[in-house]
Amino acid sequence: RPRLYGSAWAPPAWMTEENRTTNSHLKGGWGRDSAVARAWAWYHRRMAVAYAARGVRLFGFTSGNEPHFMGQDWQVLNVSPLEMRDWIAYHLGPVLKPGLAARLGVEAPLHQGARAAGSA
Repeated sequence: RPRLYGSAWAPPAWMTEENRTTNSHLKGGWGRDSAVARAWAWYHRRMAVAYAARGVRLFGFTSGNEPHFMGQDWQVLNVSPLEMRDWIAYHLGPVLKPGLAARLGVEAPLHQGARAAGSA
């Protein structure tokens, strides 16, 4: 059976400062109180739930399309390793919770830059 990763390359345009999906920045930042960062985490959860409902179990996630390639003219969300750490700690992790992740078959939630300064 193939092992699949879920990857949303960039959030919907309404979630970005620039109101576009290319070379964008998350509206409102990545901090603990960011409603947009929380909504972006819920997008990932809904993606995993939708796939699971159709019998497709995701092995893990990537955080997005090449976050270190800032300034490019394709679907990329500009995010630093520390901002990504905060998003996972404050938003994606709590939204997935270990029990839900296991039920959905998400065995290894991954993100690019996992070994960035300040992340585990």
